[in-house]
Amino acid sequence: MIPALLKILQHPESSCASCVTGPRYLVTTISFINLLISLIYLLTNLRLGINPSANLVQIGGSLITLACLRLFRSHGPGIHVFLGMAVLNACSLVYMFIDFPYTIVMWMPVFTILAVYMAGMVGGGLWSLVAITGVALIMTNGKRFNPSPVPIEAADLPLITVMTLYLTGATAFIASMFFARSIRHLVQIEQKQNEELQQQNQTIQAYAQDKAMLVSIVVHDIATPLTIIMHACHAAQKSPEQASQSIIRIQKAARMMQEIALSVREYQSVESGKSTVHLEAVDLREIFERTLFNFEDRLREKSLSLNIIVPEGEALVVMAEAESLANSVINNLIGNAIKFSHPGQSIEMHARTDGEFIELKIRDFGIGISGEKIKTIFSKRGNESSPGTQGEKGTGYGLPIARAYCDKYGADIRVESIEQRFSPDEHGTTIILKLRRVPSRSQDR
Repeated sequence: MIPALLKILQHPESSCASCVTGPRYLVTTISFINLLISLIYLLTNLRLGINPSANLVQIGGSLITLACLRLFRSHGPGIHVFLGMAVLNACSLVYMFIDFPYTIVMWMPVFTILAVYMAGMVGGGLWSLVAITGVALIMTNGKRFNPSPVPIEAADLPLITVMTLYLTGATAFIASMFFARSIRHLVQIEQKQNEELQQQNQTIQAYAQDKAMLVSIVVHDIATPLTIIMHACHAAQKSPEQASQSIIRIQKAARMMQEIALSVREYQSVESGKSTVHLEAVDLREIFERTLFNFEDRLREKSLSLNIIVPEGEALVVMAEAESLANSVINNLIGNAIKFSHPGQSIEMHARTDGEFIELKIRDFGIGISGEKIKTIFSKRGNESSPGTQGEKGTGYGLPIARAYCDKYGADIRVESIEQRFSPDEHGTTIILKLRRVPSRSQDR
């Protein structure tokens, strides 16, 4: 109930965590407790026949403080009203009970600390000085202005003492609940802020890594057409009669680079959520032809052969996006197979229909991949590239990129591998890709 009342007493626009903690929450809490205690003391003093002026000052100051906290956006006015009320209340008590002012004197250091915390060093120091000076003046000159102060002996001192002890204990208990709740709230806010900072750091790191991956995509994918261009230029210089054929190869490679740039831009747009991959019917046989063209020179350099095995007369049409499937998926898979194959070996690419899917297997007979490496091979963060059989270097982003696009296609990709060091006779890696099949009209009938 009390926390609910405190929430009501806060300004409507001050419900944020930063507004209900610190000085504002402290002033609200103390004012509310002060109001409850002053009402109890008022009833007690009325019963004992003691002048209730100090209690009325206390009640009025608490109500005005709470009203200021409710009306003003800033807690500053409420703080100064509260401190002013506290000084007036202390002075009125000393003035009334001038024969017994020591309780007020003992509370002056507490008031000083509270004033400095709530109103700041300058404002708090001034309020403390006003309070101490006021109490000191009344103690030294009070009898001149108050010829008939209320003597403590005239009241029922034992009853007042007992009630004061119990009320002080109740006050301490209520205050402990408020301050414990405030501390818990502060701890929760700090934990939440730490969590938000961690999430922001993770987001920033992920963003930086994604940007690095996009750069790596460009570097990785344009390596193949650049190799084609370099070989074509070398061939044209070495044999001028092959210049026309070399120009054709250079033009094809240049178009490939343009398509890669567009594909990367599309990938960035897809990853950021600005657009989606446009899926269409893609003929795998055309992709295979592009693959043979792309890797003709690299296969020749390493004395490798690429054997494409497909069923005769069977349509191999899948749902994908042609450019990314060719450049960012198949090229990456074949490029890895070449990288980890020994010179003179072969690479096999099998395609077959499997129900609603077309299963594509790309198998090499190279050095293989360790079981630990396979666990993180599709991760785009923290995945380091291993050197090839001739020391070829990579970015480590080939398979993560392929996986990212397969996810967009609704396709599945997995790896099976046997390391050469454990099985000298039978080793290598097989990438199994399952793409959604587009049935042909004859198959539909």
